[in-house]
Order: sequence, then C-alpha cells, then structure tokens
Amino acid sequence: MNILIINQFADNKGDRAVLAVILEQLTENAAIKQVTIATSRVAAWSASDFEHFDLDVRLVPWGWNRYEGNQLLQHVKQRLMRSIAYPLARYSLNKTNSGSLVSKILSCFCNSSYLKAVKASDLVISTGGHHFTNWFSREGVSPLFFDLAIAEIFGKRIVLWSQTIGELQFSNPANARFINRLMQKADSIYIRDEGSVAELEQAGVEMSRIHETEETVFGADAGSWTPPSQRQPVVGISVYTGSLRDAEAHETYTAAMSGLLDHVTARGYRVLFLPMQLKGQKGDDRGVIQRIIAMSRQAGQVEMLEADIPTRDHLQQVRGCRLFIGHKTHSIIFSLVTGTPVLAISYHQKTNDFMAQYQLSDHCVNEPELSADLLCSLFDRIESNLDETGKTEMHHAEIQRARMAEDFRSMLSG
Repeated sequence: MNILIINQFADNKGDRAVLAVILEQLTENAAIKQVTIATSRVAAWSASDFEHFDLDVRLVPWGWNRYEGNQLLQHVKQRLMRSIAYPLARYSLNKTNSGSLVSKILSCFCNSSYLKAVKASDLVISTGGHHFTNWFSREGVSPLFFDLAIAEIFGKRIVLWSQTIGELQFSNPANARFINRLMQKADSIYIRDEGSVAELEQAGVEMSRIHETEETVFGADAGSWTPPSQRQPVVGISVYTGSLRDAEAHETYTAAMSGLLDHVTARGYRVLFLPMQLKGQKGDDRGVIQRIIAMSRQAGQVEMLEADIPTRDHLQQVRGCRLFIGHKTHSIIFSLVTGTPVLAISYHQKTNDFMAQYQLSDHCVNEPELSADLLCSLFDRIESNLDETGKTEMHHAEIQRARMAEDFRSMLSG
C-alpha cells in the first residue's frame, strides 16, 4: 500500500508531533514500508528526524508550493494560484462533470512531485489538526484545501484523520460549497471532538463516514512516569499569540504572563519556556517569550530552550517539569500524555474539550478572561494537588492511547 500524508506543517512542533505519532502507527503495520509526506517546507527535515521509524520516508512539497525564487516572482505566482488555480479546483469539485481539460490545467499549476505522489498513492491521509476552518483563512483560500482537492480530483481514497471541524462561515457561497464537497467526497472523517459532528452534518456529510477518535498526539509514547512532586522544581511554559488580534490584546497577554512568571519564580521555581515553532520561521514565538521574560522581576530564574529538538526530546523536557502552563494546543497535550499537571489557556473550544476528556476542566482558563491574578490563583490550586492530577492524566492517557491505536488500525484496513 502506497501511503501519502498531506497537509503537513513543517515548522509547527505540534504538527511535527502529529506526524511522528502517525509514522509510529504506520511502523507497526508490517505491510507498509514506504510513506510519502507532502510537507510545507522540505528543508525543515533531516534524515535523523525519521531514522527511528522502520519506514522508507520520502518528502515532497505541497502541491500549492510549486514556485521558488525572488520575493516579487513568488508574490506574482502566488496570486496566480489564488486567482486561477484555486478557482479551477473549486469549479472542478463543485461541478459533477468538469471535464479532463480542467484537470490538465490544474496539473500545470500543481507541484510536479506532489502530483506524481498523488497519482502513485493508494491512500491519502490528511494529517490531524484544526485544518477545516476559516479561523485563519477567511474564505477558505488555502493550500491545504487545494492539495486535498487535487487528491480528490484524481479519485484517490482519502481519510481526514483526527480533525477538528469548524467554524466554517463563508460570505462566498461557492467557497462554502467547495469546502463541503471536500468533506463529502472523503472516504472517512475521523473527528477528535464532539463539536465537529454538527459542522459535518450541516455540510451534508453522510453519518456513516464520520468516526470519533482521539487527538493524534494522545497516541504518543509517554515513557515512564515520575510523580510530579519528585521532579525538579521546574515550571514549563508555552505561549501563543496567533489568536490575539490587536496591540492591546498583546499587551494584556504579555502583562498577564509576566505577572505569572513573577509569582512562579517567587515560589522557588525555575521556569523553562519551550517554543512551539521552529526558530526563525513564520510564527516563531521566541520574540514574545523574550518580551515576557524582559518584563519579569526575576528574569535570572527564567530560561528559554533555543534549540529546535525532535518530538521525543520535547516530550522528555515536558516530562521533567513539575507543572506546565500551556497555551498552544499541542503543548497542553504534551503535558497530558506525560502526566505533567497543566494549567491550560484556551483560545478555542477544542482545548476545553481536551481538558474535559481528562476531567480537568477546572484547570483551564479561557483566553479572553486572562489576567495575572487569575493565572496565579489557578497555579496555586493546581500546585496543591500535583501527584493526584498527574495520576489522573496518566490514567486517561493510557485509555486514549489504546483507543487511538485501534482507530488507526481500523482506518488502514477500511
């Protein structure tokens, strides 16, 4: 079976963790020896990233990423993708019989390596995450949807794996129909939260194609567990500002986080910031971290892990913390699967859902309510019951890991 994994973001450490767990699951299937990954940036990977998987891993760019060169040429060609290629893909999916000419024209726009991988595939897996949304792409004009459309146009069996669906609201009805068709034509859709069911029903997806599963990274190997009270007095922190829309929101956020930093260090903890984006790439959170540290009164007790480390090493860092404060979704999941008590900051309902699955809803604060006082109060409450919280997390992690693995086997055999 030739497997093609698409929609992979190379520079986000959560998405890299998703891929790592998928590859672990594929490694356990003796019939699968070769996997092709369509990734946003091939140069972000090295052979060492895949050496512990018993698979022949090959990398291709996204289908959308055909062009490289100077910025002006890149800008012009991206406009062509948006103004010609994407509307053609949308037209082809929205029309039952769009004709072979449209497919040929689309092939001219699509990255040739990606197109070759699609044609050679027996199964296309869209990596898990929050991809079916207009949270960041207001009208759904996204390389993710273009690449998925190419696979569907060429008649491939497609699985949307471990997805959060929505919110989906478009002012252009053609875009809405296009996104709905992408979901309707998928062989199966595995969702990681109950809230996605309503979005899929509204999109007209057959209920028989919808399956509930776990967030992919819940399948990560947690390793041995040490009670948090016996760990070094280190508090790990991740940040996220992608949902903050203006300068005032950024200022409120940094002030709240620096206030929490002062509280934590005053209680005798060292603080370790773990960035969730690759260094120097779009979305790099190190600048925000540096501003928070600079505002702290006890910056000498705070450090940031500068190096970009593999998923296994990142999990090990979180496993060594006595308590974790997570904002980026997958940093929270890293905490849950390693049995590290977590204070979760939620910018989307999916975080609340994950915390509820672990019976830790009261360890979660919604981003709009953020303040230093609230964070400090919640930190103190979590700190008072570290070991029991860690045991609760490990109990649920073991259950979810087993279920996710079974769902993955079912998906492959389907």
